Amino acid sequence: MAALPLANDKVGGVTITIEEPELKTVNPAFVQGQTVTLRGGQAEEYVRYRDTGRAQSALVRMERQKTYIKGFLDAARNKSRLDESLIPDLMKEIEPYMVTDMTKDRYLDMALDFLGGNQDFTETDMVTLPGTAVETVIYDEYHPNQEEIMEIMLDWFYRPHE
Repeated sequence: MAALPLANDKVGGVTITIEEPELKTVNPAFVQGQTVTLRGGQAEEYVRYRDTGRAQSALVRMERQKTYIKGFLDAARNKSRLDESLIPDLMKEIEPYMVTDMTKDRYLDMALDFLGGNQDFTETDMVTLPGTAVETVIYDEYHPNQEEIMEIMLDWFYRPHE
């Protein structure tokens, strides 16, 4: 999470529309219905906030995080078209926060291919696995539906051998 404000600002900030009224308690700039360009620590405030007094608020937060990811990728794609050094500079800046077994060339190539391509990336490309939200005395739980998840896995990853 420490790299989030760095990455956010490197792409020029991420523009989102505030959907939840309670976000104003986190930051006065987060007014429901307003479009805000998140800067610095606002990015972490936006993606991290969860109302623990509200049942299943983790699911609400996850949907907000999807919105942020989409906005971040749009901002990165737009800025990288104007500044070809954006991706190498961004990766260099966040490298101290990364844990990966990929080589630097590999993850740079992946980022450049994705941002330089024409493939759209929408919130529908981020799937919440099907399941049932359950409230217990202590915790909110999410019980995944194994059969439905298997269908998604087969659809996304299985390719018949030709």
